[in-house]
Amino acid sequence: MELIKHAKNIIGENTRICSTDSENKYRFLLGQPNDYSDNLLWIGVNPKSDNVLWIGANPSTADLELNDMTVKKIKRFTQKVSPGSGWLLMNLYPFRATNPNDLPTEVDPVVEGINLATIKHLFEVRTISKVIFCWGDLALKHTVLKASKVKLLESLPTDELYHLGELTKKGEPKHPARLGYKTPLNKLNKDVSVSKPIPYCPSNGTEGMSFIAHFCDNCQKNVNHDCDILLASFSFEPGDENYPKEWVEINGKGTCTAFTKLKAKEGEQQDFEREQSLKQLFEIYTAQINEPEIAQGDNWKVILKENGEPLSFKEFKRMRVDKLPI
Repeated sequence: MELIKHAKNIIGENTRICSTDSENKYRFLLGQPNDYSDNLLWIGVNPKSDNVLWIGANPSTADLELNDMTVKKIKRFTQKVSPGSGWLLMNLYPFRATNPNDLPTEVDPVVEGINLATIKHLFEVRTISKVIFCWGDLALKHTVLKASKVKLLESLPTDELYHLGELTKKGEPKHPARLGYKTPLNKLNKDVSVSKPIPYCPSNGTEGMSFIAHFCDNCQKNVNHDCDILLASFSFEPGDENYPKEWVEINGKGTCTAFTKLKAKEGEQQDFEREQSLKQLFEIYTAQINEPEIAQGDNWKVILKENGEPLSFKEFKRMRVDKLPI
């Protein structure tokens, strides 16, 4: 795979850099670091310059020219949590997708290797004072993100790991899109956080049956009742190297990180995909209503009730999707 490194001078701001494959299918790095110079993407380091590295789920549309909602928020949050710092953005998996349902189902080892090598190289040539995780619960829902997260966390050569606000109910770092700029930055507690999952084992038969009914009986991996993870849970005890690493405890509750919901029938799948797309649109709508300076020129501000209040999700759903300004 050919790696293309781009750079663009921006008046009044740091030089913008972007690293992609030749087809722009993958984006490995985007940012405006403080220590860029001489039109060389990786060289020109000023040891006194500081940068914040953000790690999201997967890249969307942002590039040298375009800011998406995530980048707009990250740029401002960087100046909030580390004034004067440059920002860099990478992802658990570098595949571009505006809809997470379009992510591939399997990790490409070449792509993953480039992603991990990019992180390693960043720490070798740049000054990075903080790493902020911001991938949300997507890291629990998609196979490539779940698999990539483990290796990426192991590769980070720093303990300066942070997240915005509280973790989600499922124990993941929140995405910045719907967070206000007063949201505090919190240090990641490795002992109870996403970086070091606690093995989960049902405490009794009733709890085990409930867990299996909720996860295993509704999982695509166990559609033929032959899931290796479930079989290993009966054969080994927590602490054994063969006990399922996918069974972990988050916020006091057991979960399976390999859970993949059973495929729905065609009609049900279409309804599910439409609902997911509407939820993503509503998140963008809500964020831009709350940040009017970001919404300028996007027409979202005109989609309000007669009293000037924003729409609820139910009201948003009743609108025709083809009339929404996307």
